[in-house]
Amino acid sequence: MTEIWSHMETEINGTANKIPKKNSILVTGIIIEGQKYTSGMTDNNLYPGGTLSMQTPFFKRKGLNLSENFLATINVNIKPSTFVVNNPEFIFPDVKWSPEHDAETFSFSRCKIIHEGLAIEAFVFYHIQQKKRGLFIEDSVFEIIAPYIPGIRYGDRLVLELNPDEIKINYKSNN
Repeated sequence: MTEIWSHMETEINGTANKIPKKNSILVTGIIIEGQKYTSGMTDNNLYPGGTLSMQTPFFKRKGLNLSENFLATINVNIKPSTFVVNNPEFIFPDVKWSPEHDAETFSFSRCKIIHEGLAIEAFVFYHIQQKKRGLFIEDSVFEIIAPYIPGIRYGDRLVLELNPDEIKINYKSNN
């Protein structure tokens, strides 16, 4: 285990079903494949190294250092439930990260990923103008920025621990 992991993981007695800290909410989702622009792993990539590697210097200048995180997102689908970002901890308006696009507004809310008994500190990443660029992310899919997590796979079920002052979940059932 690296030093980064040693301060970012917390054992939860081998289960993700423990009561979360006060003033947090839990939502379960499934990891799905994304469009891979953030990581730069798409076949038709206009962004060498990925969009996140191009954006992080702007976020750092505005006070959010993401250097301990893997430069990709984990896409977590909570369908049929949906979410709304109301009051994120970090909001960065007018970020002109690429000469190819208009400035965008990005927001970040701290969260935890609970996966295979570990709680991993992470961020919900939300960019408001994503629809303007032809990208469409469903309101049931969280984009999560986190440190590298060995063994995580598409189809894995995980739990997100969120701040209800920043993110609202519209719970729906499959029934």
